Amino acid sequence: MIEQLEIGIATVTGNGINFADIWYSSCLVIKHRWFEEAKIYGGWKTIVLYSRSDPATIIIFNNNFIDIGFKITNDPG
Repeated sequence: MIEQLEIGIATVTGNGINFADIWYSSCLVIKHRWFEEAKIYGGWKTIVLYSRSDPATIIIFNNNFIDIGFKITNDPG
């Protein structure tokens, strides 16, 4: 059975991608240096898909790529 995904808006910061008070990262986000750019220029919003029943991953969308983000922590500090 395929789970229904919902759309949401996450915030990219120098510490990671924050969505629903959980912090995420992904290989392509690191490769494209999002966290470094957020530290220099300030954070921004990005579209994500998520499953309410599985907060361990999100799907990250932007103009250049789509990638899976993995939960790194509930507290970036």
